[in-house]
Amino acid sequence: MANANTNNASSSQAEFFDLHTTGIGYLSRIRRVEPSKRAKDQYFACTINALRGSKEEALYTKFDVIISGADAEARVLALKGFVDAKRKVMIQFKLGDIFPEHFTQTKGKDTGKVVCVIRGRLLQVKMAKVDNAVYNFVDVPSEQDNSAADGFDDAPADTGFKKQENAGANGFDDDTPMGSGFEAEFPPLDMAV
Repeated sequence: MANANTNNASSSQAEFFDLHTTGIGYLSRIRRVEPSKRAKDQYFACTINALRGSKEEALYTKFDVIISGADAEARVLALKGFVDAKRKVMIQFKLGDIFPEHFTQTKGKDTGKVVCVIRGRLLQVKMAKVDNAVYNFVDVPSEQDNSAADGFDDAPADTGFKKQENAGANGFDDDTPMGSGFEAEFPPLDMAV
């Protein structure tokens, strides 16, 4: 009888289709969003201007995302000071469940203009580059591993990540996925995108 209950319980679990997008892009507009009448809790959101196309003529795709999960939130908030200081912050990211949404501008010079934005959830921030300095996020150790008191291997206490010292030619260790996208020079950022 226990097997029948277990099988029924596992077959009645909800199943989802995951749509994941990975890339590199410039981080901006990190903000706390206050709940609406329907939402219960406040959350953090940000904008990512993702790079695409050729290196010589980079194009941008703008994502407006909710930061999902404690790790992604901690990493983005660690970079907030750099973003607020108007420094170039590029991240390697993973988004989930993106979808387009359109609305009509109600303020500013573009009042009445219909705008399309791509929404989604920011699931992971793997690495960051601030003004061409590469930073790696170091996973916080479990309670059983006390080798590093704060989990950030000599990182400044206010940033939550550490500057990479021995990077390969592309700015990251040679075996880093997508490392070649973090080149020595940033393509120009067109904020009008």
